[in-house]
Amino acid sequence: MENHARAAINDRASESTPTQRAKVFSVCEYCDKQFTTRGLSLHQKKCAEKQAHDKAEAKKTRSFKFCIVNEAIFEEILSFLSNQTLTKMQMITGDHYQECEPELSRYCCKCENDNPIIRRSLCLKCFSNSGYYFNGRTSKQWAKKIYGF
Repeated sequence: MENHARAAINDRASESTPTQRAKVFSVCEYCDKQFTTRGLSLHQKKCAEKQAHDKAEAKKTRSFKFCIVNEAIFEEILSFLSNQTLTKMQMITGDHYQECEPELSRYCCKCENDNPIIRRSLCLKCFSNSGYYFNGRTSKQWAKKIYGF
C-alpha cells in the first residue's frame, strides 16, 4: 500500500507546474507606464515626459536660502540683492553711479571696477599687484633678509 500512496503523491507533484517568480513591475513617475525594474531605467533615458520635466526644472529660477544670525548683516545682504541691477550696470559700463548705496561701497575695491574686497581693502586683481601678495616666488634679497640664505 505504501508504494501506491507514494506513487499517487509523486503523480500529483509532477502534474503541477514549477512555481515561477512574479516579475516586479515599476511605474514611470512621468508617464505612468509599467515596466520591469530593469526596463524602467532604460525607459527613463528616452521618456519624453521626463525630458520635458528636466527642461522645465532647468529653466526655473534658482532661489537661495541664507541662514543669517546677525540682523545687521541680513539687512545689508538684502540691500545688496536689491541693488543687483545697479551693480551689474556699473560693471558693464565701468561708470561709478552716485545712487549706489554707501553701505555697499565698503565691500567694493577702490579701483572702481566694483570687484569685491578680499583682503586689505583690495580686490584680487589689485591685491595680486600689491607687495602684500605672495605668488609662490620670492626674490633673492627677500629670502636672504628673512631666511638668512
